[in-house]
Amino acid sequence: MAIVYILGTGYCGTTVLGLSLGVHSAIVDMGELSYLLDNIKTKQSLENFYSKMSCYCGTIMQECSYWKDFYEILINNLDKSFAEKYLIHYNFFKKKNPDKIMVDSSMKLDYFNQIIKVIQKNEVYPILITKDIRNWSISVIKKHGGSVFKRFLGWYFRNRKFSKISYTHLKIGYEEFALFPEEILVKISNYLNIEFEKDMLEPYKSTSHLVWGNKMSKDSSRKSKIFYDYRWFNSYSVCLAFTLMPFVRKLNNTLVYSNNLISKFNYKK
Repeated sequence: MAIVYILGTGYCGTTVLGLSLGVHSAIVDMGELSYLLDNIKTKQSLENFYSKMSCYCGTIMQECSYWKDFYEILINNLDKSFAEKYLIHYNFFKKKNPDKIMVDSSMKLDYFNQIIKVIQKNEVYPILITKDIRNWSISVIKKHGGSVFKRFLGWYFRNRKFSKISYTHLKIGYEEFALFPEEILVKISNYLNIEFEKDMLEPYKSTSHLVWGNKMSKDSSRKSKIFYDYRWFNSYSVCLAFTLMPFVRKLNNTLVYSNNLISKFNYKK
């Protein structure tokens, strides 16, 4: 038994990575599990979630073969801390899915730091996924607005925290994952000591029980493949900011391109 905890910022590919991993016969993707458990604190919130939130399996939580069995356990432990609820759920998962790996794509370092206090160290496998600042900023500005320089600084300060993690973890770049998915998924499989399965390249086949996560998980046109957005190639402001902010560029190159795969990419294909 093990937990894969996916670290990252929003819009960096954590959801599609979780779905891809969830296709593997030895893995169950739970989406942003930590967010879900942290936000269920009262009986009313629990009932609202169970009656309204849909699971990736195609049903609402109260009808899901996985989540409906967790209801009575959770309702009796609503007063517990996040870390305690996480451990309770982990023990439930182990009984429900013996010998399988659980994926939590909740991203936040704060959640991760609480989880490793209650789960044995040799059972937690962190993966840090980082999207190129130029690509990431385009996605965030489209959704939320803001200037390019503001978004660059936001990316830098959030990702600098990840770069200082002392806990052993696997580091991948979204660009490498999107353009070389098989190579990266083989690398992750080796990290987890499992055999790579070719179906992992098709995220829509995931057996995920994701409830809380990126809305792309509900979009059949986007979840059918690992997608890369090339819009930043034509953005003068993004490329200018990247040139003028060497400290951002240095961190970006360290986090995103550590596996040295992009040099192999044929842009003429």
